[in-house]
Amino acid sequence: MREMRFLYVILAIMVIPVLYVVVLSFQDSQIIEGTIQQKSFQEKKCTQEPTFDPAFNMVMLKENCEGPNWTIRINNKQYDVTEHLYNKLEINSSYSFSYHPLKGMSLLEVRNHATSNN
Repeated sequence: MREMRFLYVILAIMVIPVLYVVVLSFQDSQIIEGTIQQKSFQEKKCTQEPTFDPAFNMVMLKENCEGPNWTIRINNKQYDVTEHLYNKLEINSSYSFSYHPLKGMSLLEVRNHATSNN
C-alpha cells in the first residue's frame, strides 16, 4: 500500500506540469498597448560550481549558464522578448503587442515612433 502512494506521488509530479502547459496552450493571447519605458540586455553568465559526481567518485566542476536575455518594460511590467524584436523597438515609442505565456510576444503595430532632433 505504501508503494502505491509513492507511485501516485510520482505520477502527480509528472502530470501536473503537463496539465499546466495544456491549460496555458488554450489561453487566449493578451493585447498589450503602451510605450517602451526601458530596454535591457543581460549577457550570458556562467558560473562553475564544484559538484560531487558519484560515477567518478570525485568532485568535478559543473557549469551553470543563464542568458542571454532581452527584456522590455511597458506599463511598469517587464516582458522577455526575442533578440529580433528587441532590436526593432525604441524607447519612448508606442506599440501594440500580442502576448501569450507559451508563444511569447509579437509586434502587432507601431502606434507612434520616437523621433530624434539632431
